[in-house]
Amino acid sequence: MNDIKRNAEINFYNRVATLLNEARNSVVQTVNKTMVITYYEIGRMIVEEEQNGK
Repeated sequence: MNDIKRNAEINFYNRVATLLNEARNSVVQTVNKTMVITYYEIGRMIVEEEQNGK
Protein backbone atom coordinates (compact mmCIF):
# COMPACT_ATOMS: atom_id res chain seq x y z
CA MET A 1 0.00 0.00 0.00
CA ASN A 2 1.46 3.33 -0.91
CA ASP A 3 1.75 6.24 1.48
CA ILE A 4 -0.89 8.38 -0.26
CA LYS A 5 -3.53 5.66 0.01
CA ARG A 6 -2.57 4.94 3.60
CA ASN A 7 -2.82 8.64 4.52
CA ALA A 8 -6.21 8.87 2.81
CA GLU A 9 -7.48 5.90 4.83
CA ILE A 10 -6.14 7.34 8.08
CA ASN A 11 -7.79 10.67 7.25
CA PHE A 12 -11.09 8.89 6.52
CA TYR A 13 -11.00 6.95 9.81
CA ASN A 14 -10.11 10.12 11.72
CA ARG A 15 -13.08 11.94 10.19
CA VAL A 16 -15.42 9.07 11.13
CA ALA A 17 -14.02 8.98 14.67
CA THR A 18 -14.42 12.76 15.01
CA LEU A 19 -18.03 12.57 13.85
CA LEU A 20 -18.80 9.80 16.34
CA ASN A 21 -17.16 11.72 19.19
CA GLU A 22 -19.10 14.87 18.35
CA ALA A 23 -22.35 12.90 18.29
CA ARG A 24 -21.50 11.26 21.62
CA ASN A 25 -20.75 14.66 23.18
CA SER A 26 -24.02 16.06 21.87
CA VAL A 27 -25.96 13.18 23.42
CA VAL A 28 -24.18 13.66 26.76
CA GLN A 29 -25.01 17.38 26.75
CA THR A 30 -28.65 16.70 25.93
CA VAL A 31 -28.97 14.12 28.70
CA ASN A 32 -27.28 16.42 31.22
CA LYS A 33 -29.57 19.31 30.30
CA THR A 34 -32.63 17.08 30.61
CA MET A 35 -31.50 15.81 34.01
CA VAL A 36 -30.92 19.37 35.31
CA ILE A 37 -34.37 20.47 34.17
CA THR A 38 -35.98 17.37 35.67
CA TYR A 39 -34.28 17.79 39.05
CA TYR A 40 -35.17 21.50 39.08
CA GLU A 41 -38.83 20.65 38.49
CA ILE A 42 -38.78 17.96 41.18
CA GLY A 43 -37.29 20.48 43.61
CA ARG A 44 -39.94 23.04 42.69
CA MET A 45 -42.68 20.47 43.22
CA ILE A 46 -41.28 19.54 46.65
CA VAL A 47 -41.08 23.17 47.73
CA GLU A 48 -44.63 23.84 46.57
CA GLU A 49 -45.87 20.75 48.41
CA GLU A 50 -44.07 21.76 51.60
CA GLN A 51 -45.40 25.32 51.37
CA ASN A 52 -48.94 24.19 50.57
CA GLY A 53 -48.92 25.60 47.03
CA LYS A 54 -47.36 28.97 47.90
